[in-house]
Amino acid sequence: MPQDAKEYVTVKLTFEASAGDTPKDYYILYIDPDSYELKASEYVMTYASMMQGGAESGPPSVFVWEKTVRVEGLLCSSR
Repeated sequence: MPQDAKEYVTVKLTFEASAGDTPKDYYILYIDPDSYELKASEYVMTYASMMQGGAESGPPSVFVWEKTVRVEGLLCSSR
């Protein structure tokens, strides 16, 4: 997902079937294997009433973070 040659650790975040209106939504997190910083995420939405033409899911939304900031001691990804 990030546009470099590094191979990132990926984690797929899913939800239980009872989780709200869109339990089939998911995130794929891209983590830098050297610093363990979150570098990017991909989000797939499955809210049926918002999909065009009866599609089961929308195209992935991609977020890439280029920097981090420290907030009260916690290192956070920032755009």
